Amino acid sequence: MVFRVLLAVVLLVVPAPVASAAPVSEPAAEAAVPVPDVLPTPRSITPRGGAFPVPPVVAVVRGPATDPAAARELEAVLRAAGARVVLSGGPAPLTVWLDDSRESSDALRRMRVAGPAGLPAEGYVLAARPGRLVLAGVDGVGTFHAVQTLRQVLARRGPVSLLPSLDVRDWPTMAWRGVVEGFYGPLWSTADRIRQLDRAAATKLNTYVYAAKDDPYHRERWREPYPEQRLRELGEVAAHAASRHVRFVFAVSPGLDVCHSAPADLAALTAKAEALWERGVRRFALFFDDIGGGLHCAEDERRFGTDPAPLAAAQAHLLAEFRRAFLAGRPEAGPLVTVPTEYAGAAGSTYQRRFGELVEPGVLVYWTGPEVVSATVDEADAAAAHAVFRHDLLLWDNFPVNDFDPRRLFLGPLVGRSATLHRAGVHGLTANPMVESEPSALGLVTAADYAWNAGGYRPEQSWRTALRLVGGGAAESLRVFADANRGSLLDPTPAPELSARIDAFWAEHERGVAGPAARALEEWFGAMAVAPARLREGMGNPAFVEQAEPWLTKLRWYGVAGEASTRELAALLRGDDTTAWRQRVVRDTATATARTVYQRVAPEVMRPFLDRVSAASRVVTLEATPDGTGGLTLTAGVRSGAVPIDHVEFYSGDRLVGRADQGPYRLDWPDPAAARHVLTARAVAADGTAVRSAPVRRTVGAPDPALLVVGTVDAVGDVAVRHRLEELGLPVEVKAAADTTSADADGKALVVISSTAISGDVGTKFTVAPVPVLTWESFVFDDLGMAAEVGETWRVDSVVITDPASPLAGGHTGEVTVYTGPDRVRWGVPAPAAERAAGLPGDEAKATLFGYRTGDAMVEGTAPAPRIGLFLGDDGLDTDVVTAAAVDLFDTAVCQAVPAGCVTATR
Repeated sequence: MVFRVLLAVVLLVVPAPVASAAPVSEPAAEAAVPVPDVLPTPRSITPRGGAFPVPPVVAVVRGPATDPAAARELEAVLRAAGARVVLSGGPAPLTVWLDDSRESSDALRRMRVAGPAGLPAEGYVLAARPGRLVLAGVDGVGTFHAVQTLRQVLARRGPVSLLPSLDVRDWPTMAWRGVVEGFYGPLWSTADRIRQLDRAAATKLNTYVYAAKDDPYHRERWREPYPEQRLRELGEVAAHAASRHVRFVFAVSPGLDVCHSAPADLAALTAKAEALWERGVRRFALFFDDIGGGLHCAEDERRFGTDPAPLAAAQAHLLAEFRRAFLAGRPEAGPLVTVPTEYAGAAGSTYQRRFGELVEPGVLVYWTGPEVVSATVDEADAAAAHAVFRHDLLLWDNFPVNDFDPRRLFLGPLVGRSATLHRAGVHGLTANPMVESEPSALGLVTAADYAWNAGGYRPEQSWRTALRLVGGGAAESLRVFADANRGSLLDPTPAPELSARIDAFWAEHERGVAGPAARALEEWFGAMAVAPARLREGMGNPAFVEQAEPWLTKLRWYGVAGEASTRELAALLRGDDTTAWRQRVVRDTATATARTVYQRVAPEVMRPFLDRVSAASRVVTLEATPDGTGGLTLTAGVRSGAVPIDHVEFYSGDRLVGRADQGPYRLDWPDPAAARHVLTARAVAADGTAVRSAPVRRTVGAPDPALLVVGTVDAVGDVAVRHRLEELGLPVEVKAAADTTSADADGKALVVISSTAISGDVGTKFTVAPVPVLTWESFVFDDLGMAAEVGETWRVDSVVITDPASPLAGGHTGEVTVYTGPDRVRWGVPAPAAERAAGLPGDEAKATLFGYRTGDAMVEGTAPAPRIGLFLGDDGLDTDVVTAAAVDLFDTAVCQAVPAGCVTATR
């Protein structure tokens, strides 16, 4: 892998007067080779024709002021390129001038290349000709960056490394470029941080901000000193950062409970900073993000309570006091960095304006753009924020962070950032990575490209180069994996390559053809299936594979399912029913296996594709026709070729209606209940394999429907809820919350309110409705008068049955796992009359499954009909998320609310 640490080699430092002599046996220029793409993209890179091999003997000319880190890095690069130790004294086939000196200036002059003088800080010049190479920075960091560019332009050809003849002149757009470890979730290890710093150095990032939200000593327990082991680890990271020309910024977030004017709290902050100072940290930050808007002590109320923005005044005071008490008199300390409480947008609230007015000059202020996760940030946005905050801004770019959706990886490039933010007061950019450190590399590398050369940044080109740098020998497999995990809030286009192939496939299939588009899609699915193994074998980054393991597993099984899908439909088109049956069995098995993985991979693409394949498949079909007397005739068609069929089973929802043991496979069902029936046929082969038909929906009689109130009508979890309600026997009407009225409850058997509905759009519309209501939106618990205190708890996968005898418990006991991975559980604290079946683990007073019978006293008023609150999250009954136990508890709740509506349930 390009970022792994290379072994150093001792190369002779040749005294300047000797090295200025003409090199001996200069390597001859070879045929032209393409100049590799470099990340970050240089301001100017000019090929000068041809390339020459790096010889085994190299002389390096450096002076006493040469940057030591650059010298070490150069040694590693030359060793990796095949160079050996230079003999004592004398010329060499290749002479390298390292740093901006008189000798390097002379060498550049002979090559007719301008030196680095006049470039901005960190700028550099690289010039290569047969026998001569100059790496000269305007400062030591610039020279270090020149070596990183050298590493990337070297091209390996068998045992030989070729160096193109070229000129590079380069400098950064933004002064601060880096990573802010600022996500919620499991802490990175020291090894994770060291790898990040090595990657930062290789891509010319210069900042690493430590602000791990789940580090208790950073946030909740900020007053407490770090344990010695943690101090050693942070010191190790800070030292490594310094050795790689990366500024390490240590942040403390005291805002949850700090008394801004209390000397004791100031002393706690300075003591913590002093402990880090002793470990080599020289840059500090005080953060006030993600807290409430009030003050926490009487002293603050007295001192700042009359200010138009008391919290802003208190925070500005604490920042000033920390600078005075700790940073003053320490010239090697960097500028103080802060995050305001209102860190997004630039509307100019009273808080934001007072914060900008009161915070002392010289403090760098973080800002996340127009939103917390900003799809776009343009110059006008930045200019407005700069006018409000009145300080140089650092853009805290919440990309590729995934703590708000930990089931996803965001492996696309940074997009939506104006090339001119630096002109509007943005001093730098730090990207907030994912919980998974190594998979964050693709996003971080493209962010490095943007922050270094915003004007030359081309997201797609940058991403493809990043795939090569990060993927190493498995770059193509990484491209397949990254494509399936590319969509994000910045660029919502899901899996663009896979989507394009699927679209072409369906266009071809609708013409009754399985041709080039089918083969292209099958090939891509095959690449998905083998990508995990190829990344393990060829990427050279075990940490990446380990951290991405669940997503790689899902990719593999989606690849197998997709490959089988294309083969199944192609076989049906050509009349090969035996192959179609067997590929269908493979598809069903692979799909079921993929859905056991909690993480999400191309969810907007793969699930609709597989659903459409199921609808298009004719391996097993079902017809359901009225018999004229209130019954249904169920007829199954089976295409299994040489695979013998033992019998066919017929189902309504989960309930077995009957079976047929020989063809034609037909069942007369004389007395179906008046309900919505979701009918399927399941053909079972003699070898035990089975294939189920696509569902056929029939409504018998005129049952009252359920009303499903949602945010958007096509959310995956809500679709799963609708299907489950139908499987329980209820016709379902779906309506967006904003479009509902109280009258929509009339004539309904049940009102179900999803958490995708915004509580404000629901309000009290159904509070007095005399029909059962079931909801898992915690703020609707409040609107309906069901609970006084309401909320949601993240990273929970279970509920605790607090009353096994409750009808709502459905026979479950103890702690019940309801999610296949950590998700959010909604809860409320209901009135004493409520039926409480389950609670939050560790805090069972917070009910996660509770209800009221008609006439029960609620927190507000009495229940006009049954009211039930559930634990579910926004994923509803998404089968990738919820367990069978969760579905069972949902079924129990529905059947308790509407006993007559559960005619097709198995319970």
